[in-house]
Amino acid sequence: MNEFRHFKKKGDEGYRNIPAKNKNERSNVLYIGIRRGSKANNPKTTNIVGRINQHLGYYKNQNTQGLQLIHIAKNCDFKLTLNVVEIVSTNSIYLNIIEKKVADILQPLCGRH
Repeated sequence: MNEFRHFKKKGDEGYRNIPAKNKNERSNVLYIGIRRGSKANNPKTTNIVGRINQHLGYYKNQNTQGLQLIHIAKNCDFKLTLNVVEIVSTNSIYLNIIEKKVADILQPLCGRH
């Protein structure tokens, strides 16, 4: 998680807004996040793909809360497994509850839950 320190200072060259670092140090889960559907008439997969692009770092806005792995972990050597679960619900409060419960169980290294 030392890679996150470089990106903390706004105004520095290469600055990226990053998810909050947690106190968890022994987890093999890096991040857990949710993506609520947009109000636009875009297909659901567009929302999921767009958020994955942010997390991987292929998004031009440096202030996004996405993980931005290409920038943060570019000098790291690791295997990455991406798990995506679509939960269809008209009430977004369920998504928050599910995210918090999954984070409690998996103890991700970063992200605010």
